[in-house]
This record gives sequence, structure tokens and C-alpha cells, in this order.
Amino acid sequence: MLPPVPIPDLDATLTEVSRVLSHILSPTEFQAYEDAVANLIMPPSAPLRAILDSTTTTSQIYSASAFRSFLLSRRDPLFHCLTIPVALRTPPGTQILVAARLLSRLAVIVATPDEHLSISTTGLPLDPEETSLFLGTTRRVGLAADILVSTPSSRHVVVWCNGRAFALDICDPSLLPYSEEAIAVALREICEHAARHCSVSVSVASLSWNLSRTAWFHTREALEAQSNPVNKEYFVSVDTALATVALEPFDLSLDPAEQLVAVRIGRGSVNRYADQVVGFVVYANGLAGMSVDHAPVDGGIVIQLANKLATLAAPRTQSNDLIHPTFLDISLPSHFEPFSFPSPALQSAVRVIELNHPEKIPAKLSHHAHKSRLVPFMVHMAVQAALHKIPALQASLVVQPTSMRHFVKGRSQPSYPVTAESIALITALEKTQDPIGKEHLRTLFHAAYVAHKAVIKFVKRGTGVGRHLISLVNALNDVKHSFDAKAIQLILQAWGRFSGIGCLIVYITGFDEAPGVHNSIGNLYTNNQLACWYSAHTELEEIPHISLAVTGTGVFAEERMLDNIVDYISDAFAMLAHLIPGRGDETPQGGNHAGFDDRGPQ
Repeated sequence: MLPPVPIPDLDATLTEVSRVLSHILSPTEFQAYEDAVANLIMPPSAPLRAILDSTTTTSQIYSASAFRSFLLSRRDPLFHCLTIPVALRTPPGTQILVAARLLSRLAVIVATPDEHLSISTTGLPLDPEETSLFLGTTRRVGLAADILVSTPSSRHVVVWCNGRAFALDICDPSLLPYSEEAIAVALREICEHAARHCSVSVSVASLSWNLSRTAWFHTREALEAQSNPVNKEYFVSVDTALATVALEPFDLSLDPAEQLVAVRIGRGSVNRYADQVVGFVVYANGLAGMSVDHAPVDGGIVIQLANKLATLAAPRTQSNDLIHPTFLDISLPSHFEPFSFPSPALQSAVRVIELNHPEKIPAKLSHHAHKSRLVPFMVHMAVQAALHKIPALQASLVVQPTSMRHFVKGRSQPSYPVTAESIALITALEKTQDPIGKEHLRTLFHAAYVAHKAVIKFVKRGTGVGRHLISLVNALNDVKHSFDAKAIQLILQAWGRFSGIGCLIVYITGFDEAPGVHNSIGNLYTNNQLACWYSAHTELEEIPHISLAVTGTGVFAEERMLDNIVDYISDAFAMLAHLIPGRGDETPQGGNHAGFDDRGPQ
């Protein structure tokens, strides 16, 4: 059973869609859309009304099945990847200790999944369909499409070092977690074993990454078909692992953008196995990252796991028994030659900017009582303002289909917080070089913030319409030949503009408190898509860390375009920060800064 989430009725969905379309479409286009809806859908006796009402109640609009099929039909990896914060690092020379700490905490999660993976940080249930295809899941390549194979009883990981694979149990047979110390001893044994042999230039891991999916299918099939039984045992151990862990022999750059690229692409490493859903990588300087691929796992669940890995304490009961890793031997043909990573799909540029740089933003945001609500609003406004400054994007009104993704009960619910008030604010900012002392901007800022908060509350109550609208699009496509095809096509085109189908689209996602994440970037599933991931949390200092990672495909992947967007976002965020009421300031309406946050539709 999926967690109970309210499904918006047809009228609620159409109202929200009309609200957003009124900002996207020209007045003539919008009126034509409204007329078509009024004639074909709104009358109680309209045949389309009955069809769409039944879609509302019978369609499992929160199911991940369609998304899973999409992922498994792809030929290239599509990652959600993140870098784990420096706070996880232990003293110098810490690669083994960091890996041991990650794995010991992972063991706690595996031993008590109902406590740690079925409940989100807000205390709400996660989607079991997604969590069941997370840890212990691998992707088996096929010619037409791949399949996911899950092993819920798994208690080992596969550690890669110098291109060699080792199976390492992190729980004992009774699912008692092994201690961090015991895991560290086993990891040292792995590194010593790998060091006694020459590094390989080609490994099963590098083949899984660098060969085309079709070539990898045939290669793996040939390896398993060999008469050597060791090969079959090898793949059984690799396929049933909880996760794959790469111990890289080089340092990870301190530049956050380069970190995300390294975690995402792996630089053609012989230690990065591509078919496991969950993968960890720990570098020689103790920096670590995590990636999730293939399965329809929402970003909320990925962040949930990262937060647990960063914050879990050692369990009261654990096993201190010695663990002996198992070297996984395999016979590889000699004709494989070293190659460079070929896939252009993962070569999109990544930019990371710090939004709370002291030269860019006043300190009052860092200490504002409501910064957790202000930050996502300001990020969204800054992205809108940045895109409006680029002539090539203005004509397509790209910013209007932008969605802010919120995690409700462990799943992503898209909202569309473009409002008349946000448009008024962005338009006014474009005409202003210095926002300081401009009270009319403060008034517009407050109005846009109140409208934004109302939209987000609507979504967080479980009434977001994004996935519901997709089911309505599918239902209309199924029956469009039986009705007024021209009018239905007009409705479908408008809904496509709303949901970004065939359009430039921007996703803004993030967490206000994510101790397990330093920076993150989500998947890019379509062409002409911009992905922005913000993180705003306090690490060791009182002032929160606020950063934004930006990447894109298609028109957004062009280097100069991405650089311009990032620069404009940074400038717009700084301008918006000057409009925040500080302590003792009064809002244009006469209230204090607490009233600034709490006033408005509930």
C-alpha cells in the first residue's frame, strides 16, 4: 500500500493549471484554452468530465512504475549524485576510516530499515515502492530494456580497490551490525591485498561504465557463459550487494563543482561499477560522495539516506568480531584495451555558487528567524530574474513552467510558484540597479513572498497537481479521436506548456536542513532542462552554508549560457537579500519582521 496522500479533484487541478497558464499563455491563447475547457470538461454532463473524473479516482498517479520503465530504457546512466560533507571526515590519512564510518552506519540502516528508511526526517512514511528498489538492487542489462533485481536479504557490499572487487559483510548472519573498528580492519586488509598486485587498466567496473549498454550486455553474457565457474560466482556476489564502494587512490578536488563532476562521472575509474543502484566513492583525502542510478528513487529518499549516514550514532549492540573480506576473482579476456570515458550524456557542465558570500549578501539573512522559508523563495526568485535577463530565453517564457520540487512523504511534489506577484517583483528588479532604500521593492518582495508561501502550503498539504496532470494528459490522449480533436489538442498543448512537455524547463530542488549533503545535483531527464539544487544548512559555524549547484542539457548546457545564468542568479540573490526586513525593521505594511513571515493566506 502506498502512503495515503490526498489526490486533488478535477476542479482543484484545473484551477491551479489555469492560474499558471494565465501567466504563460498570451491573453488570446489563454482565452481559447478557457473556452475549450468550459465547453468540453466543466459541464457536469460533458462526456470528458466523466472520463477525467474516473482518471482522478482510479489512476495510481503516485506510482513509480512508468518512471522506472523510462529509466530502464535509457542507454546512458542518469545519476542523482551528491558530495557528503567534510564533517564526516576523521583525522588525516582517513580514507579507510571514512569508508568504515559510512559502512558501519549503513549497517545500522540495513539492520533496522523500518526505523531508518521507511520514515522520513519529518516523521512521515516514505513510498515503499521506491525504498524496495534502493539498497540491495542492481540493474541487469538487456538488449531492448534492462531489469532491476533486488535482494532484500543482502548484508554485504562490494568494495573496489585497484580494479579488484571484494565482498565485505557489514552485518553478521543475525543482522547485528559490525563495528566501525571491525570494518576498518577489513578495509585495510582489502587495500593490502590490492597493493600486492599490479593495478589493472581494465576491470569489470570500467567495462560496465565505458562500454555501450549493448556491448556491455554481450560482454557480460560472454563472461558468464565461460566454463570457469568463478565468473558466475563473481557476478552473483556483485549483483546481490547492498551497494558498491570505490576506494580511489587519488585526492578529490576541493572545488565543489569538480567534486560533483568527479562523483558523477568517475573519470573512467577502474573502481566505479555502473550497474548498482547505490554507489559510494571515498577518495584518498577522505572526501566522499554517493550516487543513485537506474531506480525511480526520489531525491527525498536519497537525501534521507545521506542524512542518516552523517548523523547516526553507533548502535548500543554491535558485533566486534573480525570480518574477512572475500576476493572476487574473475577471468577477463586479454583483448580489452584501456579506453577513455566516451559518454557525452554525462559531460554537461556543473557550476556551484555560494550564495551567502559576505560580499554578496547581508548578514541579516543568516540570522533571520525565518531563513528556512526565505531561502527557497529567494532562490526561486533569483532563478526567475536570471532567466529573464537572457534574451534567448525571454521569447519562450522559459521561467513560467519552472517547478519547485517539494518532498511530501518521501516523494517529490512539483509546484509552480510563478504568480502575478512574482512577475511584478522580477519586472521591477530588472529596472533597478540599487535596491537599497527602495520601499516599493520591499512591498513587492513581501507580496511575492506571501503568494509563494500560499502556493507551497497548498502543495505540502498533498494537493500538488503535477502527477495528477500527467494522468489527465494520458487519459485525453487515449480518447482525443472520439471528440473534438482540434479543441482537445488545444487543451493538451496548454497542459504541455504547464508541465514542461516539449518546452524548456527548470527544476529547483533543495533542502533547508541536510547535514548529510554538502552539494548535490539531480538527474537531467529531458533535453533543454536546467537543474538547480540549493542547500541551506548550518555545519560548524553559526552562519548557514547556502549554495546552489546548477547544471543543464541542451541550450542550458552551453558553457557561456550556464556561466551567464550563474552570474545573474548570484547578483539577483544579493539584490533580493537587501529587501529582507532585519531586526527592528518594519515591513511596508507596518508590521515587524515576524509579521512579515506569518501574514498572508493560510
